[in-house]
Amino acid sequence: MKITWLAIPAATLTLVFAFSLPTIAHAEGSSVESAAAVGSMGPGDAGETVALESVPAAADSTAPAPFRIELIPDTEDDYGPREDRRHHFEDGGVDDWWSSTRPPGEFLGSIFRYNRVEGVALGLLTEHPLSGRGFQPRWGAGLGYGFATERGLYQVFLEQPLVSSQKLTLGAAGYRVNDVFFLGNEVIGNDENTASSLFLRKDYRDWYEAEGARAWVGVYPSRHFSLSGGIEVRDERPLEIGTDWAVFSSNQPFRDNPAAEEGIYRAWTASATYDSRPKKKTGRVRGRSGWDPLTHHARLTWERADAGLGGDFDHWRVVFDGRSYLRLSPDQDFTLRVLLGWGESADGSLPIQRRFYLGGLSTMRGHNFKSIEGDRTALVNLLYSFRLFGARRGLILADAGTAWDEGSLGSQKVEVDLGGGIQLGEDGVRFIVARTVNKPDADFRLVMRFQESF
Repeated sequence: MKITWLAIPAATLTLVFAFSLPTIAHAEGSSVESAAAVGSMGPGDAGETVALESVPAAADSTAPAPFRIELIPDTEDDYGPREDRRHHFEDGGVDDWWSSTRPPGEFLGSIFRYNRVEGVALGLLTEHPLSGRGFQPRWGAGLGYGFATERGLYQVFLEQPLVSSQKLTLGAAGYRVNDVFFLGNEVIGNDENTASSLFLRKDYRDWYEAEGARAWVGVYPSRHFSLSGGIEVRDERPLEIGTDWAVFSSNQPFRDNPAAEEGIYRAWTASATYDSRPKKKTGRVRGRSGWDPLTHHARLTWERADAGLGGDFDHWRVVFDGRSYLRLSPDQDFTLRVLLGWGESADGSLPIQRRFYLGGLSTMRGHNFKSIEGDRTALVNLLYSFRLFGARRGLILADAGTAWDEGSLGSQKVEVDLGGGIQLGEDGVRFIVARTVNKPDADFRLVMRFQESF
């Protein structure tokens, strides 16, 4: 098992970089993400990976938040039902110029990221939340610029309550963003990917440009449950590598950025979300020590890109991503994650930017990065955590999943990974060793993470 010890100076520099910032407002399910993915392999290469990720306030998917300077102080104990009844226009698939998974809260923020496509990208944004009752809308706006692509980026949205209880809303959004392939925002956070690209020339995201608009209706029948449905129109264009610089240079360049299928995407979309994770007043997810013994976070999404609407894509896709968090005792926790996806296209295969990818960070942790792909997928992740001594915890994990193009799940070979590790503190660094059991001669893979995988 090979380990690149460059991880140590890289992690140190990254942590200094992150914690020298002012107060940071994070996306829902995440906290300061400040690390790099390092190791003897890059994304898609053979070998092993050491991934340094961020210390979470709690887990996501979804993931990922750029640096945001919050002007409103965080109050821990004053939060009410309104914070859980909100609509994010993440259903549109837009990236995190402000993260579409970002919790609501009146704020002014800034964004910094670095990757092989944009080089340095900077942005400013503001958002004003729903008030809880009445007809005051939620709105936001953001502007950014990618220096390597030499393109401006923007997002604007407005969500108008239709009833005074704000249980029914009508929203619209317009944007030009550099979006990422399926699960790209979840397997590695924005700040971690920035550090990995900047320090180690390892960009674990695949990028394409999307410019368009979306309109939706949001329904909030209860504190934890929400529904939405709408229509989206956007132009999608491939992006090329724009930079090859990193602090710690090596002979290995950035890997290629896969060319997304170009065209006009016009689709009907719908989603249903259940999230019982407790939130702070700012909307951020609380640390797991404050959760109920049984907590759930599940999301079902459907999209139908229809050539009859005048677009270039003709396919449908359904994705279910569910997580359950069970506290067996004060010293034992069990986490289950189920990811199911199914899609079909009139052109044979789903567009490359909408195919399902497994392998490596946060999915099949004993496999190479994105080594499994298809138009259909099934994944189960299990994690058992128990106290060892002091604040240190032992970890036992199992991953089982596959992705394929034709046939049923029953006819597929399911890959299985097993592993274990240690966690330093309630939300501390995690060292995990995992290995696939399908190949007798498979290598062990060591992963160092600063955040939950899911």
